[in-house]
Amino acid sequence: MEFECAYGSYATAAGTVECTLAEAGYYVDSTASFARTDCDAGYYCREGTVSPTPCPMGQKSDLNAQQLTDCYDVPIGEYR
Repeated sequence: MEFECAYGSYATAAGTVECTLAEAGYYVDSTASFARTDCDAGYYCREGTVSPTPCPMGQKSDLNAQQLTDCYDVPIGEYR
């Protein structure tokens, strides 16, 4: 039987039965993952995130943003 981690966590190596919660700034959207995925620019990911959360309209973030406060206003003349 293959071991799977819960959504939002990943196995650090094949054959392991220990799962690691996705760190803030990353997400895991699969139960059979051995890696975490970078949280894309324009989104933020709290610890254990399954799906990145978009920044509010008119705001953006850098890669691997960890919380809502990492979102900032889009400069004038730039579109998000």
